[in-house]
Amino acid sequence: MKSGSPHFKLYEIIDNNSLSLEEKQEKALSLGKRYLDVENGHIKRQDKNSNMDEIIFSVGGEDNSVLPNKGDRIDRCNTYCLNAIESNYTLALSDAPNKGIVTQKEYEKSVFSCYLGTPIFVQGEVYGTVCFVSIGHREDDFNTNEKVFIEILARLLGREIESNLYENQIQEKTKQEENIKSKYKTFINLSQNAVIIIDSESGNIREYNDKMMNLTSYSESELYNMSIFDIHPKEYHHIYEKIINNSNSIMNKSDNKKEMIIRTREGTKIPVELSISKVNIDDKVNFMCIIRDISNREKRERELRMQKEFLQETQKTANVGGFETDFSTNTLKLSNETYRIFDVPFGQNPKFEEWVPIIHPEDRPKLLKARKKLKETGESYNLELRIIPDEDTLRLIRIIGNPQYNDDDKNKPSGISGIIQDITEQK
Repeated sequence: MKSGSPHFKLYEIIDNNSLSLEEKQEKALSLGKRYLDVENGHIKRQDKNSNMDEIIFSVGGEDNSVLPNKGDRIDRCNTYCLNAIESNYTLALSDAPNKGIVTQKEYEKSVFSCYLGTPIFVQGEVYGTVCFVSIGHREDDFNTNEKVFIEILARLLGREIESNLYENQIQEKTKQEENIKSKYKTFINLSQNAVIIIDSESGNIREYNDKMMNLTSYSESELYNMSIFDIHPKEYHHIYEKIINNSNSIMNKSDNKKEMIIRTREGTKIPVELSISKVNIDDKVNFMCIIRDISNREKRERELRMQKEFLQETQKTANVGGFETDFSTNTLKLSNETYRIFDVPFGQNPKFEEWVPIIHPEDRPKLLKARKKLKETGESYNLELRIIPDEDTLRLIRIIGNPQYNDDDKNKPSGISGIIQDITEQK
Protein backbone atom coordinates (compact mmCIF):
# COMPACT_ATOMS: atom_id res chain seq x y z
CA MET A 1 0.00 0.00 0.00
CA LYS A 2 1.50 3.29 -1.11
CA SER A 3 2.42 5.67 1.71
CA GLY A 4 0.39 8.87 1.49
CA SER A 5 -2.45 7.31 -0.51
CA PRO A 6 -6.02 7.75 0.78
CA HIS A 7 -6.09 4.04 1.63
CA PHE A 8 -2.91 4.34 3.70
CA LYS A 9 -4.19 7.48 5.45
CA LEU A 10 -7.42 5.63 6.26
CA TYR A 11 -5.50 2.91 8.14
CA GLU A 12 -3.53 5.62 9.97
CA ILE A 13 -6.74 7.28 11.17
CA ILE A 14 -8.46 4.10 12.36
CA ASP A 15 -5.32 2.70 14.04
CA ASN A 16 -4.72 5.95 15.98
CA ASN A 17 -5.59 4.89 19.54
CA SER A 18 -5.52 8.48 20.77
CA LEU A 19 -8.72 9.24 18.82
CA SER A 20 -12.23 8.49 20.04
CA LEU A 21 -14.68 6.58 17.86
CA GLU A 22 -16.42 9.82 16.84
CA GLU A 23 -13.11 11.46 15.95
CA LYS A 24 -12.14 8.48 13.81
CA GLN A 25 -15.52 8.58 12.06
CA GLU A 26 -15.24 12.33 11.39
CA LYS A 27 -11.70 12.13 10.01
CA ALA A 28 -12.38 9.01 7.91
CA LEU A 29 -15.56 10.46 6.38
CA SER A 30 -13.83 13.78 5.67
CA LEU A 31 -10.98 11.94 3.96
CA GLY A 32 -13.44 9.97 1.83
CA LYS A 33 -15.46 13.06 0.97
CA ARG A 34 -12.35 14.81 -0.38
CA TYR A 35 -10.98 11.73 -2.13
CA LEU A 36 -14.29 10.90 -3.86
CA ASP A 37 -15.14 14.57 -4.53
CA VAL A 38 -18.71 14.35 -3.18
CA GLU A 39 -20.87 16.63 -1.06
CA ASN A 40 -21.53 14.35 1.90
CA GLY A 41 -20.30 11.25 3.70
CA HIS A 42 -22.34 9.57 6.43
CA ILE A 43 -22.77 6.41 8.52
CA LYS A 44 -26.22 4.97 8.87
CA ARG A 45 -27.34 2.51 11.58
CA GLN A 46 -30.03 0.02 10.61
CA ASP A 47 -33.08 -0.31 12.86
CA LYS A 48 -33.95 -4.02 12.87
CA ASN A 49 -37.47 -3.34 14.13
CA SER A 50 -38.49 -0.82 11.47
CA ASN A 51 -37.48 0.77 8.17
CA MET A 52 -36.41 4.00 9.89
CA ASP A 53 -32.61 4.13 10.05
CA GLU A 54 -30.55 6.70 11.98
CA ILE A 55 -27.67 8.82 10.71
CA ILE A 56 -25.10 8.38 13.50
CA PHE A 57 -22.42 10.54 11.88
CA SER A 58 -22.23 12.85 8.88
CA VAL A 59 -19.81 15.32 7.28
CA GLY A 60 -20.59 17.86 4.59
CA GLY A 61 -23.82 19.63 3.76
CA GLU A 62 -24.67 20.83 7.27
CA ASP A 63 -26.36 23.90 5.75
CA ASN A 64 -28.29 21.89 3.15
CA SER A 65 -31.52 20.33 4.45
CA VAL A 66 -31.54 17.80 1.60
CA LEU A 67 -28.22 16.20 2.58
CA PRO A 68 -28.15 13.79 5.56
CA ASN A 69 -27.19 15.18 8.97
CA LYS A 70 -26.34 13.47 12.24
CA GLY A 71 -29.47 12.43 14.11
CA ASP A 72 -31.72 12.30 11.04
CA ARG A 73 -34.00 9.29 10.73
CA ILE A 74 -34.55 8.14 7.17
CA ASP A 75 -36.86 5.54 5.66
CA ARG A 76 -34.56 2.82 4.33
CA CYS A 77 -37.01 2.06 1.51
CA ASN A 78 -36.39 5.56 0.11
CA THR A 79 -32.60 5.16 -0.12
CA TYR A 80 -30.11 3.31 -2.27
CA CYS A 81 -28.81 1.74 0.97
CA LEU A 82 -31.60 -0.81 0.75
CA ASN A 83 -30.08 -2.08 -2.52
CA ALA A 84 -26.59 -2.27 -0.98
CA ILE A 85 -27.84 -4.14 2.11
CA GLU A 86 -29.97 -6.62 0.18
CA SER A 87 -27.13 -7.43 -2.24
CA ASN A 88 -24.37 -7.34 0.44
CA TYR A 89 -22.15 -5.56 -2.08
CA THR A 90 -20.91 -2.07 -2.82
CA LEU A 91 -23.38 0.02 -4.87
CA ALA A 92 -21.81 2.71 -7.08
CA LEU A 93 -23.97 5.26 -8.94
CA SER A 94 -22.30 8.21 -10.67
CA ASP A 95 -25.41 9.39 -12.55
CA ALA A 96 -28.43 7.52 -11.17
CA PRO A 97 -31.24 8.97 -13.31
CA ASN A 98 -29.44 8.56 -16.65
CA LYS A 99 -27.40 5.37 -16.48
CA GLY A 100 -30.20 2.93 -15.81
CA ILE A 101 -28.74 1.17 -12.76
CA VAL A 102 -31.74 2.12 -10.64
CA THR A 103 -35.32 2.84 -11.65
CA GLN A 104 -36.68 6.34 -12.08
CA LYS A 105 -38.94 5.71 -9.06
CA GLU A 106 -35.96 4.77 -6.88
CA TYR A 107 -34.12 7.91 -8.00
CA GLU A 108 -37.09 10.17 -7.24
CA LYS A 109 -37.31 8.71 -3.71
CA SER A 110 -33.62 9.17 -3.02
CA VAL A 111 -33.00 12.52 -4.84
CA PHE A 112 -29.26 11.77 -5.04
CA SER A 113 -27.71 11.40 -8.49
CA CYS A 114 -24.35 10.30 -7.08
CA TYR A 115 -24.05 7.48 -4.52
CA LEU A 116 -21.32 5.14 -3.29
CA GLY A 117 -22.29 2.89 -0.37
CA THR A 118 -21.56 -0.49 1.17
CA PRO A 119 -22.77 -2.47 4.22
CA ILE A 120 -21.02 -2.36 7.61
CA PHE A 121 -20.86 -5.68 9.45
CA VAL A 122 -20.69 -5.89 13.25
CA GLN A 123 -20.49 -9.28 15.00
CA GLY A 124 -21.22 -11.00 11.69
CA GLU A 125 -24.48 -9.11 11.03
CA VAL A 126 -25.37 -6.01 8.99
CA TYR A 127 -25.03 -2.99 11.29
CA GLY A 128 -25.82 -0.36 8.65
CA THR A 129 -24.05 1.36 5.78
CA VAL A 130 -21.34 3.91 5.06
CA CYS A 131 -22.26 6.17 2.14
CA PHE A 132 -20.94 9.07 0.10
CA VAL A 133 -23.50 11.11 -1.85
CA SER A 134 -24.05 14.21 -3.96
CA ILE A 135 -27.23 15.78 -5.25
CA GLY A 136 -25.69 16.35 -8.66
CA HIS A 137 -24.20 13.67 -10.89
CA ARG A 138 -20.53 12.75 -11.12
CA GLU A 139 -18.70 13.13 -14.43
CA ASP A 140 -16.72 9.87 -14.11
CA ASP A 141 -17.84 6.47 -12.90
CA PHE A 142 -16.42 5.29 -9.58
CA ASN A 143 -13.28 3.26 -10.30
CA THR A 144 -12.01 0.11 -8.60
CA ASN A 145 -9.68 1.99 -6.23
CA GLU A 146 -12.53 4.18 -5.01
CA LYS A 147 -14.75 1.13 -4.43
CA VAL A 148 -11.93 -0.62 -2.57
CA PHE A 149 -11.53 2.53 -0.40
CA ILE A 150 -15.13 2.43 0.85
CA GLU A 151 -15.00 -1.34 1.37
CA ILE A 152 -11.87 -0.99 3.51
CA LEU A 153 -13.54 1.89 5.39
CA ALA A 154 -16.63 -0.26 6.09
CA ARG A 155 -14.48 -3.13 7.35
CA LEU A 156 -12.46 -0.88 9.66
CA LEU A 157 -15.55 0.96 10.94
CA GLY A 158 -17.21 -2.37 11.71
CA ARG A 159 -14.19 -3.40 13.76
CA GLU A 160 -14.18 -0.12 15.71
CA ILE A 161 -17.94 -0.13 16.33
CA GLU A 162 -17.78 -3.73 17.54
CA SER A 163 -14.94 -2.84 19.90
CA ASN A 164 -16.88 0.15 21.22
CA LEU A 165 -20.00 -1.97 21.78
CA TYR A 166 -17.94 -4.50 23.69
CA GLU A 167 -16.48 -1.75 25.91
CA ASN A 168 -20.00 -0.46 26.64
CA GLN A 169 -21.12 -3.98 27.56
CA ILE A 170 -18.18 -4.32 29.92
CA GLN A 171 -19.10 -1.03 31.60
CA GLU A 172 -22.71 -2.20 32.03
CA LYS A 173 -21.54 -5.49 33.47
CA THR A 174 -19.30 -3.63 35.92
CA LYS A 175 -22.27 -1.67 37.24
CA GLN A 176 -24.28 -4.83 37.81
CA GLU A 177 -21.37 -6.54 39.55
CA GLU A 178 -21.40 -3.86 42.26
CA ASN A 179 -24.45 -5.59 43.75
CA ILE A 180 -22.53 -8.82 44.35
CA LYS A 181 -20.36 -9.30 47.40
CA SER A 182 -16.71 -8.70 46.68
CA LYS A 183 -15.52 -12.19 47.66
CA TYR A 184 -17.80 -13.81 45.09
CA LYS A 185 -16.86 -11.30 42.40
CA THR A 186 -13.19 -11.98 43.01
CA PHE A 187 -13.66 -15.73 42.91
CA ILE A 188 -15.74 -15.62 39.71
CA ASN A 189 -13.33 -13.37 37.85
CA LEU A 190 -10.21 -15.26 38.88
CA SER A 191 -11.62 -18.74 38.37
CA GLN A 192 -9.96 -20.85 35.69
CA ASN A 193 -13.37 -22.36 34.87
CA ALA A 194 -16.74 -21.05 33.73
CA VAL A 195 -18.84 -19.89 36.70
CA ILE A 196 -22.48 -18.85 36.95
CA ILE A 197 -24.65 -17.81 39.90
CA ILE A 198 -28.32 -18.72 39.60
CA ASP A 199 -31.41 -17.66 41.50
CA SER A 200 -32.41 -20.39 43.99
CA GLU A 201 -36.13 -20.05 43.22
CA SER A 202 -36.36 -19.60 39.45
CA GLY A 203 -33.05 -20.89 38.14
CA ASN A 204 -32.46 -17.55 36.33
CA ILE A 205 -28.81 -16.64 35.73
CA ARG A 206 -27.75 -13.70 37.92
CA GLU A 207 -24.03 -13.56 37.24
CA TYR A 208 -21.34 -15.25 35.15
CA ASN A 209 -17.75 -14.75 34.09
CA ASP A 210 -16.08 -14.28 30.71
CA LYS A 211 -15.16 -17.94 30.57
CA MET A 212 -18.86 -18.80 30.61
CA MET A 213 -19.36 -16.58 27.55
CA ASN A 214 -16.39 -18.21 25.86
CA LEU A 215 -17.68 -21.70 26.62
CA THR A 216 -21.26 -21.13 25.44
CA SER A 217 -20.75 -18.38 22.78
CA TYR A 218 -23.70 -16.44 24.26
CA SER A 219 -23.38 -12.67 24.53
CA GLU A 220 -23.75 -10.75 27.79
CA SER A 221 -27.30 -9.60 27.02
CA GLU A 222 -28.35 -13.13 26.07
CA LEU A 223 -27.02 -14.77 29.25
CA TYR A 224 -28.62 -12.17 31.48
CA ASN A 225 -32.03 -13.11 30.03
CA MET A 226 -31.59 -16.87 30.33
CA SER A 227 -32.16 -19.52 32.99
CA ILE A 228 -30.05 -22.57 33.80
CA PHE A 229 -32.57 -24.68 31.86
CA ASP A 230 -31.75 -22.84 28.62
CA ILE A 231 -28.13 -23.99 28.52
CA HIS A 232 -28.72 -27.69 29.18
CA PRO A 233 -30.55 -30.27 27.03
CA LYS A 234 -33.95 -31.26 28.37
CA GLU A 235 -32.76 -34.61 29.73
CA TYR A 236 -30.72 -32.77 32.40
CA HIS A 237 -33.47 -30.42 33.62
CA HIS A 238 -34.59 -32.79 36.37
CA ILE A 239 -31.25 -32.35 38.15
CA TYR A 240 -31.81 -28.60 38.59
CA GLU A 241 -35.48 -29.06 39.39
CA LYS A 242 -34.43 -31.34 42.24
CA ILE A 243 -31.88 -28.77 43.45
CA ILE A 244 -34.37 -25.89 43.32
CA ASN A 245 -37.09 -27.90 45.05
CA ASN A 246 -34.75 -29.29 47.68
CA SER A 247 -31.67 -27.15 48.14
CA ASN A 248 -30.35 -29.45 50.88
CA SER A 249 -29.58 -32.04 48.19
CA ILE A 250 -26.46 -30.15 47.16
CA MET A 251 -24.99 -30.33 50.65
CA ASN A 252 -24.12 -34.00 50.16
CA LYS A 253 -20.39 -33.73 49.39
CA SER A 254 -20.33 -36.99 47.44
CA ASP A 255 -23.11 -35.84 45.14
CA ASN A 256 -22.41 -32.18 44.38
CA LYS A 257 -20.26 -32.93 41.32
CA LYS A 258 -22.05 -34.11 38.23
CA GLU A 259 -21.08 -34.77 34.62
CA MET A 260 -23.53 -33.06 32.31
CA ILE A 261 -23.84 -31.52 28.86
CA ILE A 262 -23.78 -27.78 28.08
CA ARG A 263 -25.46 -26.64 24.87
CA THR A 264 -23.78 -23.66 23.15
CA ARG A 265 -25.46 -20.89 21.21
CA GLU A 266 -24.75 -22.78 17.95
CA GLY A 267 -26.26 -25.98 19.37
CA THR A 268 -22.95 -27.75 19.99
CA LYS A 269 -23.01 -30.11 22.98
CA ILE A 270 -19.98 -29.93 25.30
CA PRO A 271 -19.33 -32.42 28.12
CA VAL A 272 -18.71 -30.66 31.46
CA GLU A 273 -18.23 -31.40 35.12
CA LEU A 274 -20.56 -29.32 37.28
CA SER A 275 -19.94 -28.42 40.93
CA ILE A 276 -22.74 -26.69 42.85
CA SER A 277 -22.65 -24.81 46.15
CA LYS A 278 -24.81 -22.35 48.07
CA VAL A 279 -23.91 -18.65 48.26
CA ASN A 280 -25.68 -15.80 50.06
CA ILE A 281 -25.97 -12.62 48.01
CA ASP A 282 -28.06 -9.65 49.13
CA ASP A 283 -29.42 -11.78 51.99
CA LYS A 284 -30.79 -14.33 49.54
CA VAL A 285 -29.72 -17.92 48.86
CA ASN A 286 -28.28 -18.50 45.39
CA PHE A 287 -26.44 -21.39 43.77
CA MET A 288 -22.93 -21.00 42.41
CA CYS A 289 -22.16 -23.46 39.61
CA ILE A 290 -18.56 -24.11 38.61
CA ILE A 291 -18.47 -25.61 35.13
CA ARG A 292 -15.33 -27.35 33.92
CA ASP A 293 -15.02 -28.29 30.25
CA ILE A 294 -13.80 -31.91 30.25
CA SER A 295 -13.44 -32.00 26.46
CA ASN A 296 -10.45 -29.62 26.47
CA ARG A 297 -7.88 -32.39 26.24
CA GLU A 298 -9.52 -33.90 23.16
CA LYS A 299 -9.92 -30.45 21.68
CA ARG A 300 -6.24 -29.61 22.18
CA GLU A 301 -5.15 -32.88 20.61
CA ARG A 302 -7.43 -32.27 17.64
CA GLU A 303 -6.15 -28.71 17.22
CA LEU A 304 -2.53 -29.86 17.39
CA ARG A 305 -3.18 -32.53 14.77
CA MET A 306 -4.94 -30.03 12.49
CA GLN A 307 -2.10 -27.51 12.95
CA LYS A 308 0.48 -30.15 12.08
CA GLU A 309 -1.40 -31.15 8.91
CA PHE A 310 -1.85 -27.47 8.08
CA LEU A 311 1.87 -26.73 8.42
CA GLN A 312 2.85 -29.82 6.43
CA GLU A 313 0.52 -28.79 3.60
CA THR A 314 1.83 -25.23 3.66
CA GLN A 315 5.48 -26.29 3.50
CA LYS A 316 5.08 -28.54 0.45
CA THR A 317 5.58 -25.66 -1.98
CA ALA A 318 7.46 -22.38 -1.95
CA ASN A 319 5.92 -18.93 -1.97
CA VAL A 320 2.60 -20.11 -0.59
CA GLY A 321 0.58 -19.21 2.43
CA GLY A 322 -1.92 -21.18 4.41
CA PHE A 323 -5.34 -20.42 5.85
CA GLU A 324 -8.00 -21.99 8.03
CA THR A 325 -11.57 -20.99 8.72
CA ASP A 326 -14.12 -22.42 11.14
CA PHE A 327 -17.73 -22.18 9.92
CA SER A 328 -19.01 -21.76 13.49
CA THR A 329 -17.10 -18.47 13.94
CA ASN A 330 -16.29 -17.53 10.32
CA THR A 331 -12.89 -16.34 11.56
CA LEU A 332 -9.81 -16.80 9.37
CA LYS A 333 -6.41 -17.97 10.63
CA LEU A 334 -3.63 -16.94 8.25
CA SER A 335 0.01 -17.90 7.90
CA ASN A 336 2.72 -15.23 7.66
CA GLU A 337 2.99 -15.65 3.89
CA THR A 338 -0.75 -15.14 3.45
CA TYR A 339 -0.51 -11.88 5.42
CA ARG A 340 2.25 -10.80 2.99
CA ILE A 341 0.32 -11.79 -0.15
CA PHE A 342 -2.75 -9.84 0.95
CA ASP A 343 -0.80 -6.91 2.49
CA VAL A 344 -2.80 -7.05 5.73
CA PRO A 345 -1.34 -6.39 9.21
CA PHE A 346 0.26 -9.43 10.82
CA GLY A 347 -1.58 -11.06 13.70
CA GLN A 348 -5.13 -10.10 12.77
CA ASN A 349 -7.73 -12.87 12.43
CA PRO A 350 -10.34 -11.26 10.18
CA LYS A 351 -13.85 -12.51 9.63
CA PHE A 352 -14.44 -14.04 6.18
CA GLU A 353 -16.80 -11.15 5.32
CA GLU A 354 -14.00 -8.66 6.08
CA TRP A 355 -11.60 -10.52 3.80
CA VAL A 356 -13.89 -10.69 0.74
CA PRO A 357 -13.50 -6.99 -0.31
CA ILE A 358 -9.80 -7.62 -1.09
CA ILE A 359 -10.89 -10.07 -3.81
CA HIS A 360 -11.47 -8.42 -7.20
CA PRO A 361 -15.21 -7.63 -7.49
CA GLU A 362 -15.56 -9.72 -10.67
CA ASP A 363 -14.00 -12.78 -8.98
CA ARG A 364 -15.91 -12.70 -5.69
CA PRO A 365 -18.97 -14.66 -6.93
CA LYS A 366 -16.67 -17.50 -8.05
CA LEU A 367 -15.12 -17.78 -4.57
CA LEU A 368 -18.45 -17.50 -2.74
CA LYS A 369 -20.01 -20.19 -4.96
CA ALA A 370 -17.10 -22.61 -4.41
CA ARG A 371 -17.10 -21.96 -0.64
CA LYS A 372 -20.84 -22.60 -0.42
CA LYS A 373 -20.52 -25.85 -2.40
CA LEU A 374 -17.69 -27.07 -0.13
CA LYS A 375 -19.75 -26.28 2.97
CA GLU A 376 -22.78 -28.16 1.60
CA THR A 377 -21.13 -31.12 -0.15
CA GLY A 378 -17.51 -31.28 1.07
CA GLU A 379 -16.17 -30.69 -2.46
CA SER A 380 -12.70 -29.09 -2.52
CA TYR A 381 -11.97 -26.15 -4.79
CA ASN A 382 -8.99 -24.91 -6.83
CA LEU A 383 -9.42 -21.36 -8.15
CA GLU A 384 -7.44 -18.57 -9.76
CA LEU A 385 -8.51 -15.18 -8.41
CA ARG A 386 -7.40 -11.59 -8.69
CA ILE A 387 -6.85 -9.61 -5.51
CA ILE A 388 -6.46 -5.88 -4.90
CA PRO A 389 -4.41 -5.41 -1.69
CA ASP A 390 -4.24 -1.65 -2.33
CA GLU A 391 -4.97 0.87 -5.05
CA ASP A 392 -1.64 0.31 -6.84
CA THR A 393 -1.46 -3.49 -6.69
CA LEU A 394 -3.19 -6.24 -8.62
CA ARG A 395 -2.13 -9.83 -7.94
CA LEU A 396 -3.16 -13.20 -9.29
CA ILE A 397 -3.45 -15.99 -6.75
CA ARG A 398 -4.29 -19.66 -6.74
CA ILE A 399 -6.42 -20.73 -3.77
CA ILE A 400 -7.01 -24.36 -2.86
CA GLY A 401 -9.58 -25.14 -0.19
CA ASN A 402 -10.18 -28.52 1.43
CA PRO A 403 -12.97 -29.45 3.87
CA GLN A 404 -12.21 -30.01 7.55
CA TYR A 405 -14.33 -32.24 9.80
CA ASN A 406 -14.83 -32.58 13.54
CA ASP A 407 -14.10 -36.01 14.98
CA ASP A 408 -17.74 -36.47 16.02
CA ASP A 409 -19.18 -35.64 12.58
CA LYS A 410 -17.39 -36.93 9.49
CA ASN A 411 -20.27 -36.12 7.12
CA LYS A 412 -20.60 -32.36 7.49
CA PRO A 413 -17.62 -30.01 6.99
CA SER A 414 -16.87 -27.86 10.02
CA GLY A 415 -14.46 -25.55 8.20
CA ILE A 416 -11.86 -25.12 5.47
CA SER A 417 -8.08 -25.36 5.38
CA GLY A 418 -6.00 -24.68 2.35
CA ILE A 419 -3.17 -22.90 0.64
CA ILE A 420 -2.84 -19.63 -1.25
CA GLN A 421 -0.09 -19.12 -3.83
CA ASP A 422 0.91 -15.86 -5.46
CA ILE A 423 1.18 -16.77 -9.16
CA THR A 424 1.42 -13.22 -10.50
CA GLU A 425 4.95 -13.82 -11.82
CA GLN A 426 3.88 -17.00 -13.61
CA LYS A 427 1.38 -15.25 -15.84
